[in-house]
Amino acid sequence: MEINPETLQRVVAIGDKAVIQDKMWSAAIQCSVEIYKANYDYMALDSFGGHNSNAVLSTLAACMQLEPFKFDGFSPGLNDVILYWETIKVIQAQNGFGQASGGGGDSTGGSGAGRMVAAISSCPMFP
Repeated sequence: MEINPETLQRVVAIGDKAVIQDKMWSAAIQCSVEIYKANYDYMALDSFGGHNSNAVLSTLAACMQLEPFKFDGFSPGLNDVILYWETIKVIQAQNGFGQASGGGGDSTGGSGAGRMVAAISSCPMFP
């Protein structure tokens, strides 16, 4: 995957493969299935009953137990979680997350050998 250096990016987690790929990524995939099944309408400004890609990003982050995102600029839908929290808690539990919320950074554990980095990108409408 080629990453555009102009795109805003944040490292959201660093950890062993078991944490990043097997736990967090599995939760994200399960979360995306639930979002798809909800059949939401797309609305660029995340209003009028629809949601946008930033709302999906925020919901995926919640399922992966990551801290809410913060980007500079106008980013409608950012931190709009579009699944019920009960659904998110089930996804987290099925993927081995504990009760603590948040995560990311070096707090994901591991010794450094075989470590992986998870990064996200967002495109605000007006930087």
